[in-house]
Amino acid sequence: MDSLELIRDSATTMHSMLVANGVDPLDPEAMVQAAIQDLELVMTFLPQGDAGLKGARALFDDQSGTICCEITDSLVVSSLLCKRSS
Repeated sequence: MDSLELIRDSATTMHSMLVANGVDPLDPEAMVQAAIQDLELVMTFLPQGDAGLKGARALFDDQSGTICCEITDSLVVSSLLCKRSS
């Protein structure tokens, strides 16, 4: 089993758990918010070019459990930025 398969399995398990707990699987923003809450993370949105992003569009601080994302028109887009940065 490669590392991507482990990640897919974890994501599938979390998705199933969130849906079982009543999160609408057709509402991406609700899924993102529920996953953040379940993982006890914090998502912070910062303006484009903010020094806290350190030149990136998104980053994850594993010590504080904070996901910092550039402000976009959509939570889903910002969350995808966060996913790509980790």
